[in-house]
Amino acid sequence: PRTVRLLVMVDRGHRELPLQADFIGRNVPTRRSEFIRLHLRPTDPEEGVVLLPEALSP
Repeated sequence: PRTVRLLVMVDRGHRELPLQADFIGRNVPTRRSEFIRLHLRPTDPEEGVVLLPEALSP
């Protein structure tokens, strides 16, 4: 392909590679020690984004 576009559900803002999403579902600034848990139907009863502090991270 001539063009590749990147879509992310949640952009935390941390960059390790020189890549940037073309389409972002939600921008959620976090610390590097924090984690994001994404809940989507039909797996989860409600959709949402949950920020987990370091102590509760997997």
